[in-house]
Amino acid sequence: MSDEQFFRYWIDKHAALAKDLPGLRKYVINRAITTDNQTPDYDGFAELWFDSHELAKAAFASSIGRLVEDDARNFMAEEVSLVVAEHVIL
Repeated sequence: MSDEQFFRYWIDKHAALAKDLPGLRKYVINRAITTDNQTPDYDGFAELWFDSHELAKAAFASSIGRLVEDDARNFMAEEVSLVVAEHVIL
């Protein structure tokens, strides 16, 4: 699929499922852009905010979470997950 088809699917279809994950506090989709003729390694990344790692695991173990993970295969060639702890500097 084209870059635009990928992004439209992500926003219009996948995000419609993911926004209903139980316990999800914030959901941000970040689309990578080409700058100075440098193509990014990834098309973008999503931030899914939960109050704890345990709540995130429970969300993806739910029926909606399983739908979200299944749907990812419809438009993602590779899915990389990273659990982080935020440290706000400014």
